[in-house]
Parts: sequence; C-alpha cells; structure tokens
Amino acid sequence: MLYGGWMENGSLTNLASRIQQALSSFDFFPLYNRAERIFTEGETELVTRLISMPDLQWDNTAITRSGIPRLRVVSGLPSGCAGTNETCPVRILFRFSKKRTKKCPVPGCPVTNQEAFRIVEQKMVDTMLSCDIVALSEDERVEKKITIDERKFDNPDRIYKE
Repeated sequence: MLYGGWMENGSLTNLASRIQQALSSFDFFPLYNRAERIFTEGETELVTRLISMPDLQWDNTAITRSGIPRLRVVSGLPSGCAGTNETCPVRILFRFSKKRTKKCPVPGCPVTNQEAFRIVEQKMVDTMLSCDIVALSEDERVEKKITIDERKFDNPDRIYKE
C-alpha cells in the first residue's frame, strides 16, 4: 500500500494518476529475501481509504497552495556569506516570501509570490498509515507488514538489504 497525498477535492492528483498507471504494468510483489530464501506475497495500491473504514474515502490528502509560506532565516547574514542584504539570494527570497502578494524584487517585474510558487502539501497521511498499522496488527491473517519509504521506493531490492 502506498501512502501519500493522492486525493485533492475528491479526485486523484496528477501524480497519483501517473503512479496508478505505472502500477498497472509493474508490481513490487512477490518480494524475495535472498538471505532467508523467502518469497513475500502482497499487493501495491494507492491508499485513499482506511482498512478499518473502507466506505470512507479521504478526499483531501493533497492540498495545493499558491505562494511559498513565509520563510524563517537566521538573524544576520549566514556565516561565510559574501553578499549583502541586498544581494544575498537568501535575504531576497526571505523578503519575497513575506506576503503572497509581494512582488518580485527585479525592477519592472510584476510577478507576485503567489503567481511564482505553488506548494503541494500532504495532509493526514501519517494518521492514515498509523491507523492502518494498528488495524493490520489486530488481523491474525496478516503475518508481516513491510513499510517502504520514498528513499527505497526507487529500488525494491534495497528493502531487505538495509
């Protein structure tokens, strides 16, 4: 099961659609543990519902916002910075991020923070994962739970090597 911000306003996100399409031609299972010579059967799917509540779809696990949130930077210029408050990209970006309506600092450029940046955030994904782990731990038919984070997602062989 793949947990992530797959739904926005009741529809699959573009990323979720691409992943679902890829999953139709590729699957991680069965996994083979070479050291123990054990095959593990399973399935790979995008999670949009809790195991314990399959009739309830979580429609807003991805939220898109315009503009970057206000950044927090260290006071003064970072150690070793060769720029000034006017030339340091960190400081320029900090000022640009103060308000979503803040305009680009380049003279004559009308672009605002909210026009230049888009943030996609995941909501409730950790909660869904935690609830499903509890539900699976109470199911006597489940022998093993394997959790794969995004650092291992690109190479299923790494699951048993680490």
